[in-house]
Amino acid sequence: MYFVVAVFSLILIFPIIWTFITSLKSLETIFGNPLSPKPSYFLHNYIRVFGDRPFLLYARNSLLVTIPTVAIVITLSSLAAYCFSRFRFRGRKLFFVLVIATRLFPPISLLVPWYMLGDTFNLLDTHLILILTGVYLDLPIAIWLLTGFFDDLPRDFDEAGLIDGCSRITVFYYILVPCIAPAIAAVSIMVFLFSWNEYLLPAITTFTSAARTLPVGVVEFVADAFVEWNLLCAGAIITSLPALLFVILFQQYIVRGLIAGGVKG
Repeated sequence: MYFVVAVFSLILIFPIIWTFITSLKSLETIFGNPLSPKPSYFLHNYIRVFGDRPFLLYARNSLLVTIPTVAIVITLSSLAAYCFSRFRFRGRKLFFVLVIATRLFPPISLLVPWYMLGDTFNLLDTHLILILTGVYLDLPIAIWLLTGFFDDLPRDFDEAGLIDGCSRITVFYYILVPCIAPAIAAVSIMVFLFSWNEYLLPAITTFTSAARTLPVGVVEFVADAFVEWNLLCAGAIITSLPALLFVILFQQYIVRGLIAGGVKG
């Protein structure tokens, strides 16, 4: 079993290791002997990435887009999931299915209407259009996941709070939310990763470095005539590093969130 896990882990991590090794090579080494595991030099490519492209600006844009997206998605999804779980109203199941169904459309099918909406409201090449993109793509999944966690909480919690004089919003904020805090943290991490790595729609709706994010900026190393593989790999490592550190620091919440709904009572 350990051998199988080790082999499977090596298969998963090998592309990342090879990307890092390639980021330390020169173009001559990559094209001359691409299978050579020896780096040509150390941090030269990473210095060039920040010198040739405004990567610090791209990183700032990614943070300005990702953090508000996570905050908006978690706020709206937790409230919506609470309503779907605790209230019974006509058309509830149909409305829930329709909300989830909006995520069934592949993002590439939304390119034209999303671009036209952005152009109509003068939102192209702004942070706001990217935040709206992240909210649209991530909100249905967050509602679906959090609804399941709210369903696992006994209704006795609500009744006890209401008997003690709490309002519905007080029960939600002070009783139910702390109970599913690990699940909310896990969903927050998921939304952060989705928003941080989003490429397709931001690539269509942004044109300048003023709003472009890191995933879009990395592709600038793909030119018409050739690809700067060493800089592309260095940019990919830089782009992945914040998300990787975020997951490592908060991985305990991911595990707790995944098992939070496994036990009732």
